[in-house]
Amino acid sequence: MGWKKSLASIYSGVQSFRNFLYDFGLADSVRLQQPVLSVGNLSMGGSGKTPMVAKIIEMALQKGLRPCVVSRNYRALSVDVQRVQLERESGADFYGDEAFLLAKRFPDIPVYTGPLKYVTAEMAQERESCDFFILDDGFQHRSLHRDFDLVLLDASTPEEEDAVLPVGNLREPFSSLHRAQLVGLTKVNWAEPERVAQLRENIPVGIEFFQIEFQLQPVQPIPAEARVLLLSGIAKPMVFAEQVRKYSQSQAEAGTGTGTFSVTEVLSFTDHHPYSRQDIDRILNLFHQQECTQILTTEKDFVKLEKFSELQPLLNWMRLELNFQNEPRGLSEFFNKIVGK
Repeated sequence: MGWKKSLASIYSGVQSFRNFLYDFGLADSVRLQQPVLSVGNLSMGGSGKTPMVAKIIEMALQKGLRPCVVSRNYRALSVDVQRVQLERESGADFYGDEAFLLAKRFPDIPVYTGPLKYVTAEMAQERESCDFFILDDGFQHRSLHRDFDLVLLDASTPEEEDAVLPVGNLREPFSSLHRAQLVGLTKVNWAEPERVAQLRENIPVGIEFFQIEFQLQPVQPIPAEARVLLLSGIAKPMVFAEQVRKYSQSQAEAGTGTGTFSVTEVLSFTDHHPYSRQDIDRILNLFHQQECTQILTTEKDFVKLEKFSELQPLLNWMRLELNFQNEPRGLSEFFNKIVGK
C-alpha cells in the first residue's frame, strides 16, 4: 500500500499543477462559438454519464434546442474525427459503443467522435448547425472551454474508492468539484442513506447538487420462470447483476407474473469490450450448457451484439432510466439562457 500512496501523491501533484495552469490562464483552452455543457465525473467510469447525456438531450429537445454530442473514440476502430453514421456496419465497434448508442436513440442529433475532444468539437462546429455542445466525459478535458460543468458522483460506490488512483478510483480529488456548476449524485436508490450523506459532505459549499434515481426496465417483458444468462461488458458488472436480481424479486413480490425470472449465469467482460466471434461461441455454449432461455444485457452491449444473427432471437436488454429527486436549477438556467438569445 505504501507504493500506491506514493504514486497517488505524485499523480495528485501532476493533476493539481495541470489544473493550476488552466485556472490561471497559463494553458490555453479552445472556445467554441456555441455554449458547451460537459457531463463528467471524478472516478474511472460507471457513474452514469451516458444515461445522463441522453436525459440532457431529451430535455433540450423538449425546449426546442438542438445539441451536438462530442465524445472520445475510446477503444473504437476509427482513428480520426467522425460523425456517427447508423448505416455503417458494426458501427458500435467503429465509433465506440456509447457514441453509437446515443446516435441510435437520437438519430436526428449529430454525434461526433475522435481522439481529441477539442479537435473533434472544432470540426463538429464547422460542419453542424446546433444550439450547444454536450461534451461527454469532459471534466478533465480542459483543452476545451466549458460554459457549464455537470459532475456525477456514483453513490453506490464503497468508501474505499474515495481516494485518488491507484489507492482508490478517483481521477481527481473531491476538492476539484469547485470547478463544477452542478453535481449529480447518481444511483441514490441503490445506495445506503449514510453513503449518500457522506458524499454530499464532499461537495463544496455553494455548488448546487441534485440526486438521481436509476431504474432498470427490460425492453421486452421477461417471461415468468425464464432462465437468464446475464451478459455485460461494463465498468461495474456486479452492480448490474445485483440490480437485475432485485428487479426480478420486486416483480415477484408485486405478483405481476412477468419478470419473475432467475439469473442462471453471469458472464462479464471488460468495459467497452469488442465482442469477437470466439466470444459469441463462448456465450452460446454457456447459454446451452446452463439451459438458459434468454440473454439479458445492457443497452451499451446490445448495440454491439445485435449484429450477430444467431444471438438476435435470444437477446433482451435493460434500459436505464433516470429520475431526478429534486430539480437541477442550474440545468434549467443553462437552457433558458440559450433559448433567450
